[in-house]
Amino acid sequence: MELYKEAREAQEMVFDREGVEVFIDRTGYIRDGGGRKEVDDTVGPLTMILCPKKGTDIVVSTETGVKESKDWTGTAKYDADVQSGSNVKDIVKSEMYGDFEVKDVTPRVLNNKVISYSLELEKVI
Repeated sequence: MELYKEAREAQEMVFDREGVEVFIDRTGYIRDGGGRKEVDDTVGPLTMILCPKKGTDIVVSTETGVKESKDWTGTAKYDADVQSGSNVKDIVKSEMYGDFEVKDVTPRVLNNKVISYSLELEKVI
């Protein structure tokens, strides 16, 4: 058996034990004449692992009030449809933990095959 397949199987056991079911509300932006148009879509259900980063609570005070930001991290399966970038905005919706905006998606690669995705998430408050 190839090493990347073993890694995927091992992660599948972790997802079965620790994962939570989520949906993704996606807002994509496509060119439309001289501007761009929003296209909304829902992806899921998917199984992900979500957990808060330790010691990353940020409080920002502005004239309009106080915003508390909590950074989280996530892991998605190798075949998950999760995106980040200037032309798309993904919001991960978890019944257990709440809503998160996807800030960055990094593939974990072994033998030139994606075995999972690491996600940088910001809690939507």
